[in-house]
Amino acid sequence: MDTNLTIKMSPESLSSAPLKIKSRKYKELFLDCSENHFLTPYDIVRLKCILDLAKEFSLKIKVSFSEKIKNYIATVGLTEEISVSNQENSQQTYHDSYFLPLMNIVDDRNEKINDECNRVFSSVGIATNYIGTLSDIFTELADNIYFHSGTGDNDGWGYIQAQLYKHQKAILIGICDVGVGVYGSYERRGQIKNRTEKKIVDSIFQELESSMNHTKPYMRGLGLNEAKKFIQNNGGFLRLCTGNIKLTINTEGITSEKTEYKTEGTWINMKILVDQ
Repeated sequence: MDTNLTIKMSPESLSSAPLKIKSRKYKELFLDCSENHFLTPYDIVRLKCILDLAKEFSLKIKVSFSEKIKNYIATVGLTEEISVSNQENSQQTYHDSYFLPLMNIVDDRNEKINDECNRVFSSVGIATNYIGTLSDIFTELADNIYFHSGTGDNDGWGYIQAQLYKHQKAILIGICDVGVGVYGSYERRGQIKNRTEKKIVDSIFQELESSMNHTKPYMRGLGLNEAKKFIQNNGGFLRLCTGNIKLTINTEGITSEKTEYKTEGTWINMKILVDQ
């Protein structure tokens, strides 16, 4: 049996990686990004979760990144296996003012993430009335990703990162955990009520609308209600993958579809448009 696990940047490969790592059938992880010349925050957080999980399960790690993104990978802090150099052909660069750093979500009260959001959004000249709303959205998403990620109330973890693309007047955000996912979180709290995974995801916004005014742990949502309102008012999109479901929010509404691959945990890819 081959004990080497190779992961590429395709959705199927990334989504299957956590479960394969947890199977304990593999001794070495080879992360192959040699053909990728640009990584979004969504890419960064997914790769970081996979790398941390591999370390947790004592896999030997090898990585391969294209020369064009090596400096970016090292500076962002994705992996210790890549060191910063002065490569002239490095195309993707890092600027503190444009980034919410790659941050570990280790509890459900992420004041540091809120502080970083306020710092980044203020420094790049985003309209004042957006700063508080955006910071609250990102922090709420991070808080609740943690809450829904573990098998218990206090054992989850994940990552968040964001970047401002000034020429697009857009912020990209990635949030990822590799825990039990939305369905698993509802299941451990006895909230399934004979519903399928798709029905739970489809109905999540109706439940969230009322959950914002409750303090009981099992009523907590994913922070998606605020994100939905912001996107529908200002533009952009949010895609959430969990289990075999992909949910999309954009200015036209909300749709969900079943995927052929299973996503371990909850993965969020978000783009929001901002006035500067």
